[in-house]
Amino acid sequence: MGRAATTRAVPSPRRSGHAAVRVSLAGIVSRLWPFFRRFLRYRWTLLAGFLTVPIGAGLDIWLTLLIGDALNRLRGAGDTEFLRALFASLIAIAFVRGVFRFLQRWLIVGVSREVERDLKQDLFDKLTRLPFAYHNRAKSGDVVSRVTSDVENLRMFLGPGLMYVLGALTLVPASAFVLVKLAPTLTLWMLVPILAMIVGMRLLVPRLHRVSNLVQESLAEISHVAQESFAGVRVVKVDRQAPFLSKRPEQAGPPSRQALKTS
Repeated sequence: MGRAATTRAVPSPRRSGHAAVRVSLAGIVSRLWPFFRRFLRYRWTLLAGFLTVPIGAGLDIWLTLLIGDALNRLRGAGDTEFLRALFASLIAIAFVRGVFRFLQRWLIVGVSREVERDLKQDLFDKLTRLPFAYHNRAKSGDVVSRVTSDVENLRMFLGPGLMYVLGALTLVPASAFVLVKLAPTLTLWMLVPILAMIVGMRLLVPRLHRVSNLVQESLAEISHVAQESFAGVRVVKVDRQAPFLSKRPEQAGPPSRQALKTS
């Protein structure tokens, strides 16, 4: 399993951001599944972490309801005797919520760090087994970018990314249900910005994908130039190529920045 996933993680050079093709949801899932199986090695830790997400969301809603109820009681009467008990309840609930928030990040993000370490180790082992022809053909900066930025993006998507998605899928419907019971009209108005956000994301995600590819390509090129310069620093000093080579990172960056404006 690890070898198959690693083989996919060291592909041929990157495609240009403008040449990116649309991939179906099934295709995305099939590509990510080998990496997601790495997370399943820590399934019980992940399950414990994901269980804390709806609990934390429920405590958030409970805090809001307590504060709203207190404001209604203060508006209706001048009695403030209940505030002492209310403050104690708010502090206790906030403390418990903080514990669950800490646990969900400690468990889920901790697993993602473990998977990131394992994946980087497998990538390194795979690179050491590849023939010299591959290393002669591939740019070192591109390889470094894949081992660092690509693995980090994968970790963020399958680790904290799923945590935030689960939190939103729990908090938004639960909040809408409570709000419908309290103020139906306000709930309808609340749906307007949510729908606008969904439409905006639908329009911006393809552009963000192209921009991300362009940035990765620029980073890989700059890393490649830096690696060549540092590895051959003696040749650079002898041939007095420092003024020329100092301009190469600048020349590697502007095309991508220009492409960002037109993408």
